Amino acid sequence: MAATAASRSPELAACNTVIGACAKGSRWQEALSLLGHLPEGLEADVISYTSAMNACSKGLRWPEALHLLRRLPVVRLVGNVVTYSTVLGACEWRRALELMEEMKGAEVEGNVITYSAAISACEKSAEWQMALALLEECQQQSVQANNILYSAAISACEKGQQWQPALALLRFCQHCAQPDVVMYNAAISAVPWPWALWLLQQAELRPNVVSYNAAISACSGRWDLALALFRKLFQSGLQATLITFNALIACLPWELALEVLSSLPQRNLRANEISYTSAIGACASHSESWAAALALLSQISGPDLVAYTAAISCCERRWQQALRLLKAAQGRGLQLNLIIYSAAINACEKGEQWQKSLELLEQLPQSSVVPFNAALSACESSCAWQHVLAVLHRMPAAGVPADSISLSIAIRACNKCSRWQQVLSLLGHLWHCRLQLDIATCSFCVSACETGDLRKPVPALLAAEGSAGTSILRVKMRMLH
Repeated sequence: MAATAASRSPELAACNTVIGACAKGSRWQEALSLLGHLPEGLEADVISYTSAMNACSKGLRWPEALHLLRRLPVVRLVGNVVTYSTVLGACEWRRALELMEEMKGAEVEGNVITYSAAISACEKSAEWQMALALLEECQQQSVQANNILYSAAISACEKGQQWQPALALLRFCQHCAQPDVVMYNAAISAVPWPWALWLLQQAELRPNVVSYNAAISACSGRWDLALALFRKLFQSGLQATLITFNALIACLPWELALEVLSSLPQRNLRANEISYTSAIGACASHSESWAAALALLSQISGPDLVAYTAAISCCERRWQQALRLLKAAQGRGLQLNLIIYSAAINACEKGEQWQKSLELLEQLPQSSVVPFNAALSACESSCAWQHVLAVLHRMPAAGVPADSISLSIAIRACNKCSRWQQVLSLLGHLWHCRLQLDIATCSFCVSACETGDLRKPVPALLAAEGSAGTSILRVKMRMLH
């Protein structure tokens, strides 16, 4: 009874208010300290714990928030839907799903805030399938989904590079609800540029600067459209932000990108790391812009992995420089990933440095077919067919099944060195794995048949290749017969 009276006292209410204020400033350490050192005679209630959990959530400290939730039974308190929703907002997606199941066991009924927090957790990790499953469960539980919920699910599809489900969700909402600009912006961020432009022109949408930023980003590879959208933004009376300029820089040819970057001070904008990284990425489209890319990299006070990867991609013809950048990234204590290693291996391939490619292959933090194929190409370019086959045989042991590109590179390498037996052996493996043959690979295989004076495989090759390259193969068949 004393505890109940204390929990309702003005003193505890004041303490809870202070703990809640810590959440607004993400001062989670202070919130935990206040919770653990309440004045004598006061016992923390559910509001106290929930406020502290919220502070941990805002400070991105989900383990601490989860620890507080687990402590509730110890202090004889029972969590409610607000408590669970607060922790859900901080957790990574697996923990969030576990908490959703725990809520069902504790007979705590979820609401739209709970599902929104869980879907947002899935969104951050690009777990789009789980996000859609939660959205479906929400509807089955008769929880009225709102625009925030749908926007989070669409964003999860965008993070997972699944634009069709994102667009389908928006189209569903167009018929069953009233999509707001946030939902449209999430969809524009998810879809390819033709759909992005179409969504931007929808009658019910009043585009804001975020809408244009998303549409400009979608126009990567179509810098003319990105520039047109940029001009339309100004014509609409909207004010471009640094995010707008960063999106535009990423779309433009490198010389125009550098021009826009240099104009930022005149617009009272200060370039940030994303600005420089976007400009470096623009330089990757031109082999002679590597020096400009390195100059831009030097302007960043603390380059991250994305900046180094973009710079290495600009050094396709400068493999020594690419390896120096890779070493510099390691020296900064950055956790190198598959993407940066693939970029470095690609630079070695273009520089015909197959030995260096194989050395980098040994350093991969995890396996993926992309760097293996880059290393295969490096060996093939130097006619090192034995090493091509060695790398190919290593792939299954590394947990990376060879794809049609891997086998096509190997066939090309063996054909180049007149190793027709190996070509036909690889062809058999390709058929066994039910991988698709392309025109060039079929042509190499027919050439191997010519060299070995073997006629039997040719009709099968012709059937496998299909109509696209039939004329090429028929000419070769006449040469055989």
